[in-house]
Amino acid sequence: RRTDIRSRGTAGQGPYLPGTQMDWAARAGDLWLHETVAIALGWIERNLGQAELQVTKKTAAGKEEPLEGHPLLDLLRDPNPYHDGDDLAAAMALSWFCEGNAYVVKLRNGTGAPVELYWLPHWAVEPVGTATELITHYLYRVDNTDHRIERSEMIHFRNGLNPRDPKRGQAEATACIRSIVGDTEWSNCIASLALNLGLPPVVLTPKSPDVDWDQNQATKIKAQYIKETTGDNRGKPIVVGSAVDLQKPGLSPEELDVTAQRQWPQDSAVGVFGLSTMLLGLTAGANANAYGNMR
Repeated sequence: RRTDIRSRGTAGQGPYLPGTQMDWAARAGDLWLHETVAIALGWIERNLGQAELQVTKKTAAGKEEPLEGHPLLDLLRDPNPYHDGDDLAAAMALSWFCEGNAYVVKLRNGTGAPVELYWLPHWAVEPVGTATELITHYLYRVDNTDHRIERSEMIHFRNGLNPRDPKRGQAEATACIRSIVGDTEWSNCIASLALNLGLPPVVLTPKSPDVDWDQNQATKIKAQYIKETTGDNRGKPIVVGSAVDLQKPGLSPEELDVTAQRQWPQDSAVGVFGLSTMLLGLTAGANANAYGNMR
């Protein structure tokens, strides 16, 4: 069961962004579930696995020299019985880009050598320090129970430093939560229009000026209209028990096109990953679908 151990905001930075009092971190939820973020992470994870790992040592001349057959390479390629190296790298990338902190715990054999590596969910880990030592140990929370992990047993990858809490890193994505949420809201808008035959909400009124619906009648007619004109029932005939006047604003195809509105949030949401919308084939990249047109 997921339990969030972090004390402040999505990345410990507090819930509010400049110029707003809305808790955008709470509104966004898990960043990796937003479609644009998921597409960007997918590209990173697929390409990250193509990198060739090396262990090197510095020679007397200051050059990096590969160490062939180093046991760390085998450990990274096969970190534990349940995940391979690509799984571990993908999980670390998700934590790094979405929250700014990726945690990997070591398991040792009887001689003290690391033999297994496990990614830990970033929301379940808390770096702990004192007034004189930045990090003394880590707490890993499972089912509301905290487990202490010594600093020597944790590998902590930070994305820079969080100025509010130097024990942690901070992902650039936390500053772009508004754009990420905005892009998702436009996606919801498109889906809602599709589910409702591409029509905006309608106004239902009695056909006769001499008829006045009470609250119960109005609620019943509204519920019947929604049930019989949306979802799997869209396009089917509808029969109501009284004469109803239906008014709806007419929208042109141009007015239904939200491509321009999605461009700015997609640009920001993808930019924090160091990628472009053109590279990912997103809507915002359609206006720059040739390298010569990029600005």
